[in-house]
Amino acid sequence: MKSFNTIYCFNLHGSSRIGEIVPAGETDKNIFDIQQGTAILLCVKKRNNAALAKIYYADLWGSRAEKYATLLDTDVQLTTWEELNPTSPFYLFVPRHNQYTEEYEVGWELTDIFQASSIGIITVRDRLIPILIINHSLISVGSL
Repeated sequence: MKSFNTIYCFNLHGSSRIGEIVPAGETDKNIFDIQQGTAILLCVKKRNNAALAKIYYADLWGSRAEKYATLLDTDVQLTTWEELNPTSPFYLFVPRHNQYTEEYEVGWELTDIFQASSIGIITVRDRLIPILIINHSLISVGSL
């Protein structure tokens, strides 16, 4: 938000992975042949302007053909944008319903629940780790 002065996020949705709730009467397809949803992010930086970015958001639901047609006929000025005010610690670039925020923040932080944490498994003896199963037998790196 410090790097740009204006950020436009045009959410094209289309995810087949996260089970988005599509508005009533709408269909939603991806504009590419992928499972991941897509968005167009337009970031504007003006010279010698240190102001924090204003964030704008818009949704686009529909079939692939409808989305292509809308994108061909629409520009930044013609799009109906919703201004967002992302806040710490999440800085979400999507509209958020804050009705449960106070209740959510009463909960525990993971660092309060778990005394120890790590970035994952770190090994120093990789030759002992089984990496292949061949004919239902474990083969370790050291024996290859």
